[in-house]
Amino acid sequence: MPGVLRNIDYLDPFTRYKGQKILDNLKKLRGGANTLLDLAIDVYYTLYLPFPRLVDVSEVPLGRSEQYKIVKTILTDEEAKKLRFYTVADSFSSVAIGTLFLLNLLSELDEKSEKDYAQGSGKGESGMKNQQKEHEDTWEGGRSLEEAVKNAARKSVEVAENVKEIQNFVYGYKAGVGHTLSLEDDVASVLRLAKNTDVRSLLKVLSRIPDVVRAVKKRRVGYQRGEIEGYTRGSDIERVVYTELAYPEIYFYSKVAEGDLLLFEKVLYLTMGPIYVLLDKSGSMDGN
Repeated sequence: MPGVLRNIDYLDPFTRYKGQKILDNLKKLRGGANTLLDLAIDVYYTLYLPFPRLVDVSEVPLGRSEQYKIVKTILTDEEAKKLRFYTVADSFSSVAIGTLFLLNLLSELDEKSEKDYAQGSGKGESGMKNQQKEHEDTWEGGRSLEEAVKNAARKSVEVAENVKEIQNFVYGYKAGVGHTLSLEDDVASVLRLAKNTDVRSLLKVLSRIPDVVRAVKKRRVGYQRGEIEGYTRGSDIERVVYTELAYPEIYFYSKVAEGDLLLFEKVLYLTMGPIYVLLDKSGSMDGN
């Protein structure tokens, strides 16, 4: 069954794959979470797309009115919109933070149901019926669901920055930097780390450490087989720019003698090795 966003092919295998990734992570973190695949897809693309568009109210599929309210609240609530700061055009963050949001939303709805039940149980059978009727009316009006979405978004924003920091530590902060690690299959582990108090404290400390890698990379030495950095002048034929070979032979050798050949400037960067962090959680380090 289609969702509530325009221009999304809900039957496309790749689209369903992204939604299924969120559901798989929910099962790892929550157990038997019963969530619609189309809702997971809508949450993913609401976070991922720069300009997601809702269908008109008249076009909302049958039985998807609550799903429509969830997505609409994400797009209109100021606190919920902060989630998109971390996710737009970022597939991993959209899956991770989408999972986090749905996890918090399900917890909010469970908490609301338990609270309503506890309040109704103290009023006898008639009180429970009235409480159930009030809950149904509120749910149909969307107020309870909208409040749950806002609370879930607020809780998710608190952790979203840590998720992004962990991603940056693994992938690097600069565009175009290659990496061998992948977090795509470790979203559940990343979320557990991001919510861990010790890890959050560690991230704050690491964020204050100067960018030593960038500082060290400024130290470089000329090296015949290093990386091409630019151009220079000299007589090293092994680094000669190929256009120099087009000159007449006598002119070429005169440039060699004068050290005036156009050469590739090759350098070797002096870098440091990786930084390892050891977190001692033994009782002797507890401070008590």
